[in-house]
Amino acid sequence: MRGTIVRIFTDKNFGFVQGKEEGFERFLHRGGVSPDGSVPFADLEEGDVIEFDPFESVKGPRAENVRLIAKAGDFQPGYVGEDNDGGPDGFRG
Repeated sequence: MRGTIVRIFTDKNFGFVQGKEEGFERFLHRGGVSPDGSVPFADLEEGDVIEFDPFESVKGPRAENVRLIAKAGDFQPGYVGEDNDGGPDGFRG
């Protein structure tokens, strides 16, 4: 699933993600980011576009196995977003 980081607290090791297909936020914990270590949690910022696996925990919806797709504000020449509206997919068309 694709989404955007809407809030992140790197000093507290958590944040929140808005899934593109969802009308609610998912909790994001440092332990759920980039299991292969390719994206350090401290490098994530609000507005970054990510892919993640949705997971339902006893405490609520979470984002797991988070992978960075694009940094906040990145423009991808030639990329046509899923809806091309500049919305939560993070790409301006």
